[in-house]
Amino acid sequence: MGPTHFVKGRIVDDRIIDPPDYYFSPSARQMIGFWAFNTSDKLPSTDPVQETTLFTLLDDVTAGLALRLVFMSANANNFIAFTMGLNVIRKGSSPAARLFYFENQIIKISERIIIIECPLYNAETAKLLLVQVEMAGLPGYDVTDSQLLQIDTPDVQTLSSTDLCGLSKVMNFLSHGSIWHRAGFLSISQRRMVVMLDFGEKLTGLIVFIHGGVLATVLNNASTLLLTKVAGIDMAHVNAVARDIPYLRGIYLNSKGVVIDAVVEEANDKDELVIFAKLMKGADVHTTLRITFTLLKPDSKL
Repeated sequence: MGPTHFVKGRIVDDRIIDPPDYYFSPSARQMIGFWAFNTSDKLPSTDPVQETTLFTLLDDVTAGLALRLVFMSANANNFIAFTMGLNVIRKGSSPAARLFYFENQIIKISERIIIIECPLYNAETAKLLLVQVEMAGLPGYDVTDSQLLQIDTPDVQTLSSTDLCGLSKVMNFLSHGSIWHRAGFLSISQRRMVVMLDFGEKLTGLIVFIHGGVLATVLNNASTLLLTKVAGIDMAHVNAVARDIPYLRGIYLNSKGVVIDAVVEEANDKDELVIFAKLMKGADVHTTLRITFTLLKPDSKL
């Protein structure tokens, strides 16, 4: 099984990476592979490969491994390999890396759940960069509906066209046009931001829904923008050290009027700040992100 439509059509076919080499062992229930990123005007040699790009690719291959196992299973007709959650922990940094190696390994499999752990390395130095744990299966829990609360404070401000344009950039090397952030509002006193966006085509994951990596990326973008606005610091002074991303419901291609609601959840004595963001369509919460930042600059506003 090769890359999904989104990864193939927007990353492989555009020569951002070479056609990836994947190796699957049915007996070991394991998949390993390599990604080689090409330097170009879309990805200059001075620019690091974005973490959101890396965990989007990891989501792609772990979902692929889950599907392979499903097809081999006697319960294949009753099992849906829907990504239920990602947990991404940063272990190191290698800004100059262009060649990456991963190894997916099953750590739990049952009739309803497959849990896959996937460490990612700089293939040239063997340095561990991050570990992603993905849960796939049949969601066995209910999603609590919650109405979007309006920002009603004297300090509410609209996001600029520049801010909205930045949010619409799925990845640095992709052109605009796949996602449109139509409007956004920010409250410094509430440490909260609400954004409305529309999804277009060419974002497909394994089935008819938008790729999980894309959903995680737009939540990541909103959270980092909120951090820079509220804390008054540049992203160069923070590190995103952990991301927890439960996928509750899929979002169809060409969905309009999707809302991101992001809020600073806590600031602790470890120089860490947590932002919780949720992606909503109407009253339904579809995906959430809890992202932990380490603040490197002690004189931020928080």
